[in-house]
Amino acid sequence: MPLVSLGWMAIQRWHEGALPALTGTARATVTGLLPGLPSMRSEIGLFTTSAFLGVLVLPLIDTDALGQTIVALGLGSGAVLALAGWIAYLLSMVGVSPIISVTILAGTLPNLTPLAISPLAVAVTMVSIWSIVVNVTPFSASVRLSARMIDEDPARVGLRWNLAYGTLSMSILTVALLVFA
Repeated sequence: MPLVSLGWMAIQRWHEGALPALTGTARATVTGLLPGLPSMRSEIGLFTTSAFLGVLVLPLIDTDALGQTIVALGLGSGAVLALAGWIAYLLSMVGVSPIISVTILAGTLPNLTPLAISPLAVAVTMVSIWSIVVNVTPFSASVRLSARMIDEDPARVGLRWNLAYGTLSMSILTVALLVFA
């Protein structure tokens, strides 16, 4: 991602010419980005520890028992995917990082053998959920960084400005999963 970001910065300056675009990008990196990294330590720490925690929890989940319980409840794969999305969405509102919940769901759902949920369906659903949740929860690094850039409270940016978008998007995703999955 850092290379993509640097490339995007250079593309935005490309109308100045190749050499000025590259030197301007290098200057912006050295004078703007690098000095700002220490102030982002909490967001970077949140991101890395959340991913680590999500991976550590996966082996603790008994997918056979969970799959049998879901089958006993009569839920189909579309309903399970939709329910998983809402669980990640709601957990993010109480401080559970979407990195944790989506990592656990992505590792668990394809292994629910009685349901035979397609790994592709899980991947598309998890990317969709991730894309929605990280824009709403004030605990995600993207909302926290965005709020910091505009000097605003993360709760205001995520919950006040983006909650309607997130809830509507999750509702549309739910309908699509119930109809097509």
